Amino acid sequence: MSAKNKILLVCASGMSTSLLVKAMQKAADAEGYPAEISFAPVAGFEDRLDGVKAVLAGPQIKNRLEEMKGICSESNIPVEVIPNQIYGLVDGKKALELAKKMIAG
Repeated sequence: MSAKNKILLVCASGMSTSLLVKAMQKAADAEGYPAEISFAPVAGFEDRLDGVKAVLAGPQIKNRLEEMKGICSESNIPVEVIPNQIYGLVDGKKALELAKKMIAG
């Protein structure tokens, strides 16, 4: 079994993001992509970065993007804001594609 790619979704509170986490995990499982997808509130997310390969930020906290990039740059973790359309449609497949591109570099 290969190591899982840890993907962290960061949001304001976690309600809608938890739906996207489930949709992404379902998409990863369906295609056999080894992923461990979780979420954390933006307050204290830096405590959840151990082993994380990509951080996706909810659109509602895009104003914190530069701060998040600064925190994640110390561990070379890429950070992107989830596009509104992917987030709004809870499109786990497209969100997973974004994370995979970030991990691949």
